[in-house]
Amino acid sequence: ISGIEYRPLEINNLKQSQRLKEFITANYSNTNKFLLAVNDMITKLKFNDVSSDVFEQAIEDFGIHIGLISQRPENISGKGPDNLWLSYSNHNFVIECKNEATNPTISKKYCNQLNGSSEWFKNQYDSHLQMTPIMIHPSIIFENAASPNKNIKIINEEKLDLLRRQFKSFSEEIADTNFDLTAIDRSLRTYNFNTQNFSERYTLDFKSIP
Repeated sequence: ISGIEYRPLEINNLKQSQRLKEFITANYSNTNKFLLAVNDMITKLKFNDVSSDVFEQAIEDFGIHIGLISQRPENISGKGPDNLWLSYSNHNFVIECKNEATNPTISKKYCNQLNGSSEWFKNQYDSHLQMTPIMIHPSIIFENAASPNKNIKIINEEKLDLLRRQFKSFSEEIADTNFDLTAIDRSLRTYNFNTQNFSERYTLDFKSIP
């Protein structure tokens, strides 16, 4: 990985629903195969039960399966966030995954990683692009020594469990329509997997120890 130069992804103008439909059509020959893949993914979106590598791959796959451009920059080049979700709608997400963490607070080290990944995004992509930094961690509380960016959002165990359950229902719903484009678009909004609503539904504000 060392020395590999990162190449920014192209953000095309495909709507999220259209990108998802094209992905499903190209990768799944029937609804059963799609749902089996979704169920397998859901089993990997858990704290502690899976390795960080498996979890990060599941987060990448999840992003793709809700119609986003999804990537693991650090895995590719050794720099950048664990996960990156991009969308034509100008709502993007820089994600650090700490699914193996057990501490009751988020460490300064983890905080600095996400702050650094946010700066990485600004250097790699248009500075005018809207970006939300997300930490996936059991806790929503940063330790006293940490200096979190004010825009950081947290996916804790409660929100991750909600995401799994909603993703299962979402996937079953669009499969029942045989992946009708209008139905996909409606379901993305219903389950808040559209990028405009994702943070409000599936993340929490952080807290800091005084």
